[in-house]
Amino acid sequence: LVGSEMCIRDSHMNFINDAFGDIYDTTTPETIYGRSGITSEGANDILVDGCEFYRIGLFRAPEDRMHDHGIYVSGSGQRWTVRNNYFHDIPGGGGIQIYGPSGGNCSNSTIENNLFVRTRMGVILGGVSNTANEVHHNTFYQGTKCDVFITEAAHGNSIHHNLFGPMIPDDAEIVGYHINFPQLNSLYNTICLLYTSDAA
Repeated sequence: LVGSEMCIRDSHMNFINDAFGDIYDTTTPETIYGRSGITSEGANDILVDGCEFYRIGLFRAPEDRMHDHGIYVSGSGQRWTVRNNYFHDIPGGGGIQIYGPSGGNCSNSTIENNLFVRTRMGVILGGVSNTANEVHHNTFYQGTKCDVFITEAAHGNSIHHNLFGPMIPDDAEIVGYHINFPQLNSLYNTICLLYTSDAA
């Protein structure tokens, strides 16, 4: 889908070998509501496999306004599988954001074997009901802010067997709290690691 986003509310859907790109809003650049390739409101058991997400969103000032994502899962979204996708040129947000607010349930999703290139954030996991998600065997390259961002409210998520390449322009950051982070990731530049493990 070129130029338009997909909003889903139904469960048990598959997106295979699709493309989502050139999605942005120049009329309301300061809005808190961003644009995404796929936006979910309560959909469960979704497969996204072999898709491309590109040129989505705008760089918004100040730089902490990151509302545009390749995939945005909010509210309750369980058992998503996001694999074998290519996320690139997303300057105002994450390749994938999963946000589980109070009263929601964003859990048991898997993000695996994806390529993230020139995204502001690669993967964002946030909210108090964001738990038991797994991020593994992904490659992050030339990100502009942070490869994996876990907010302090999310807990019990696992990040392993990922490859983190050079950033533009800063050193790579993996910023997270309450995550399981075994030393099985490959880091290929100067790294700033800020995290605490549930086991600590």
